[in-house]
Amino acid sequence: MCALKLTKQDSLSDSTLCLDVSRYGQLLKVGIRRTDAAIWSYEDIPVSVEHIEARCRDMIDALNAVSRKRGNSSQGIKTIQSVGQLLADTLLSPRLKEKLLNADADYLLLNLDDQVVHIPWELLDIGQGFLCEHFRIGRMVKTRQQIVESHERTRSAPMRMWILANPGNDLASAGVEGFSICDITDRMNACETIIDTSVDSEVTRDHIMENLKSFDMVHFAGHADFDSQNPEQSGWRLKNGNFKAIDIHQMMGGRAMPSLVFSNACQSARTQAWGQDIENSPFGLANAFMLAGVRHYIGTSWDIMDEPSSRFAQNFYKNLLSGMTIGEAVRQTRQGMMTENDDICWASYVLYGNPTERYFEPAYAGVPNNAEPVIPISIPDNPPNISRSSENESVLTDAPPLSSTGSFKKSLFAIFSIILISGIVFAALRFQNTDAKDEWTSQLLSLAVIFEPQSGADNADADRFSAAIESGLKDFRRVKLVNRMELDIIKREIGLWMSDYIDPNHKLQPKLLPAMLILYLKVIQEDSKPLILMRLLNTGQGTIQEVFVQKVEHHVSLADHKNQLSELIVKKLKELYPIRGKVTSVQNGDITLNIGADVGVNTNQNFRVLGKEVMLEVVSLKAAACVAKVKSGNAAVQKDWKVTEQ
Repeated sequence: MCALKLTKQDSLSDSTLCLDVSRYGQLLKVGIRRTDAAIWSYEDIPVSVEHIEARCRDMIDALNAVSRKRGNSSQGIKTIQSVGQLLADTLLSPRLKEKLLNADADYLLLNLDDQVVHIPWELLDIGQGFLCEHFRIGRMVKTRQQIVESHERTRSAPMRMWILANPGNDLASAGVEGFSICDITDRMNACETIIDTSVDSEVTRDHIMENLKSFDMVHFAGHADFDSQNPEQSGWRLKNGNFKAIDIHQMMGGRAMPSLVFSNACQSARTQAWGQDIENSPFGLANAFMLAGVRHYIGTSWDIMDEPSSRFAQNFYKNLLSGMTIGEAVRQTRQGMMTENDDICWASYVLYGNPTERYFEPAYAGVPNNAEPVIPISIPDNPPNISRSSENESVLTDAPPLSSTGSFKKSLFAIFSIILISGIVFAALRFQNTDAKDEWTSQLLSLAVIFEPQSGADNADADRFSAAIESGLKDFRRVKLVNRMELDIIKREIGLWMSDYIDPNHKLQPKLLPAMLILYLKVIQEDSKPLILMRLLNTGQGTIQEVFVQKVEHHVSLADHKNQLSELIVKKLKELYPIRGKVTSVQNGDITLNIGADVGVNTNQNFRVLGKEVMLEVVSLKAAACVAKVKSGNAAVQKDWKVTEQ
């Protein structure tokens, strides 16, 4: 079970490296050492400060440009890799790069002085990827600023967490993020974490200053401002005035600050060099929180898009609560988005603090820290309006608050009743199946698309969009569509099959497939333009797993709507239900997996071996199995190894 751990450091001295960097004018002193080394060497590396500053600006410009285009443009990635390589060549000698590249350490402590803290060290490309790909990274900074010692926070269960989401009431998707993180923590609440939420509330600067020190963990989701001319004025954007770095600076000393602050907002960790001009003023949020005594601070160095950044936060808390060290939790979350070729926002996150510390014991004895937790995310019945950040291009649009909750719950009751009736026969068959797959191995996803008819309204739009979604999903082999819209006809036909009117020799035994998932659809008319509201329900768990809101443009063809809607749903299904399986045999280089075409496997599909640097590629396919070859990696694949789709 998940148990509280008092931020104890793992015994990782033999697998932790320190990269020490200090600047003296136009000279860097850089050394690499083990944490327990009694003596170590460093190198003097001549540098041009102007050249470094220019490369840092190039990196920020490239990342902002890719982020605003919503994703991983190939040209943008190449630019980031190119700048990362230039920075590595400028800041590290060939010997240091080789030492990092060949290191067998898991963790890297960046021991930086205040004049190099603004450099994106995590994105230095040392030849085979960024530093943040190779290591679990955390920053430790020495500064000339005055530090006032505060009480050290000692914690015991229950741990207190404060979720501040959408405090300015100007970023509805941040509100959904807050509810989702609350739900994740509740689901892992063997830790007895007490959560206070301020979602869509007009929380004030004074309220934050009065209450911040009452919590062990604080998560902020919303807008942040970075003022490069006056960094002490940078802060969290609230409804009536901001909570600024200078306010945090005033909180130094006295009662202990939270151990962990996660500031999920644009540029919430952006900074300039610390202490060059005003030695006793904060240089942005990260500097202010760390000076005030926060043990770990996570923020972003540039612009981020709302949906991927929300997923980053949710997956981080899953990993942290499962027992990973904080550095591993960040890296696993980063790697998940990188391997899925997802949005570039993974590159923006920076962790200040020792990455080898863990906040919770592993959730289950014997489960490795790199195991992927499988925890569904649910969203309350009435989430706040979903929209993109006002600072980014819009994909989803503002929607009215969900209404008719009573009607929705009645509809759910009717749906579950229908499923119960239609699944009786299936239940008996299922329990007779002695070949049932284990919990890890994926099974076919059965999904029903159901729309709620509006009384006194023309339901043609809802019917049309339901058909478009079903048409698009038919090509997605991971899903089997089951018909629930014509259930009355099906029930009458079943009654006919079982009646005395049918010749006993020709009676059919119904084997209706129950819907594991229901896509509940409702069309709302707003300003003559329909909004499609969709909820994805998991009937076995009784949870709402995703809420979609899509604006309908009349000039867009039904074929285009089909593509837009089905692609939106398929992306979420792939994220929530990746294809997973196990190795059943290895013979003469052929690796047989216990998954096949009946759960959506395709030839040439890639699978990653869990916990190993091994990639497999499917070369032949059957209904319930497939054969793969090693595509990359040197480890000898073994029976019972777990795999998940890449």
